[in-house]
Amino acid sequence: MDETVYGTQTLTVPTASTILAIPLKFTIIALSNVVSTWLAALIVTVVVGLLAGILLLVGIKLLRRGVPPAPTESVDQMKEDVSWVKARARSGAT
Repeated sequence: MDETVYGTQTLTVPTASTILAIPLKFTIIALSNVVSTWLAALIVTVVVGLLAGILLLVGIKLLRRGVPPAPTESVDQMKEDVSWVKARARSGAT
């Protein structure tokens, strides 16, 4: 855990890995009462891996459906501005 010292007290800030690891450890310990410890750890690992894979696929699907990578409105506006400036330069207007 990250520790930050303020005066004489130490403030401990849990990281995301710690916050996620504690429930997984409890799940492995609880499951090891039913099956052996290595099998409990394997089951939890497989379930977490499946959840991560599902979230990855959902995220990829949402990204593909999302906004186009180029800001088309800004590109169109810039092209219009460039043509306007060129027209003003050709006509000699200031």
